[in-house]
Amino acid sequence: MVLDIPSLLEDLIWWEIAGYISLGIVTIGVAGESIADFTKWGERHKKWLGKASALVLIMGLAGEGITQSKTNSLSGIIIAGLGERTANAELELARIQRPRIIKPRQANDLVVSLRKYPGSKKFWIIVDKSEIDTGTEQEMLGDRLRGIFAQALWTPDAHTLKDRTKLDPSNMPNLNIGCLVSAEQTDLANFVAEELKIAGIACDTSAPHPEMAIGLVMIEIGL
Repeated sequence: MVLDIPSLLEDLIWWEIAGYISLGIVTIGVAGESIADFTKWGERHKKWLGKASALVLIMGLAGEGITQSKTNSLSGIIIAGLGERTANAELELARIQRPRIIKPRQANDLVVSLRKYPGSKKFWIIVDKSEIDTGTEQEMLGDRLRGIFAQALWTPDAHTLKDRTKLDPSNMPNLNIGCLVSAEQTDLANFVAEELKIAGIACDTSAPHPEMAIGLVMIEIGL
């Protein structure tokens, strides 16, 4: 889930302002009780001033407790969200700096594992590539995976949807998704993603796509 950090920060500011207001109400309540107990004017009006001050104090303390709890909760969410963004940014930087390479032994193991899949063996790979890009890291990984799936006797099929009149491209610019595995069946997407992970390629899986062709897995490769 993507957090809207600016909106959360705005909410946090308003709750902090509410906390300061509650603190002011507490101060008014304490001041009222002090006047009732320690001044001559307070002695004349002690009965109603003391009760009113006590009610104000209770309201202020309750408001302060609520606002403090809310600000703590929002602060925790914001810190966690910023930490996740930092981790994702570091991961993206690592992907750019360190090419995703499948070593020969990993490739052989992946071929063996893919051959063992009992269901239909169809695949399609889409790579983040513009018309002017050549020899990019994601393009080389896509070519490597196409060769591995072909060795495992999987059939490339650009008809990724149940509607057989539509074809998907093999290249698409600005994917920016790392590696994403999609399929109509959850078990197929999970199987391929897990085998790629064992081979050293970390991929996410998307929610099941009911409009996708049955028995086909699609792998999108970006930065």
